[in-house]
Amino acid sequence: MIFSDYLDSIENTEQEQQLLEQFAKNAADIQEGVNEAPFIGKIKIIGALLALGTAESIEAFRQSEYYEYLKDWEISVKDLEKGHFSLYPGAEQRKKIFAIAGAVVLGIVLLVWCCKRRCKRKQK
Repeated sequence: MIFSDYLDSIENTEQEQQLLEQFAKNAADIQEGVNEAPFIGKIKIIGALLALGTAESIEAFRQSEYYEYLKDWEISVKDLEKGHFSLYPGAEQRKKIFAIAGAVVLGIVLLVWCCKRRCKRKQK
């Protein structure tokens, strides 16, 4: 389920508070990681997770600049009370990831091809 749709479905319910509590617990762990490696804090999605962990409500989170970074992600909730949920990239992010991975693979293939071609020229 798309994260923004999920937030719409649980807003002003008991699940809203459970979700915010779970993100608050996770935000403490994320903050420890940011303190150990400050470059991680520059990643926008990490900042969005921290903002959700400190938000008072879903509406307050929507008003923040960080909502834009999480709204298109997907969420899978198994048992919110125990904290069993997963966030993973949505379709838009996967397209970007595959495009970048494809460009990297293409670059490596072209590099290997050019090196082989150059070696054959030197042998002649």
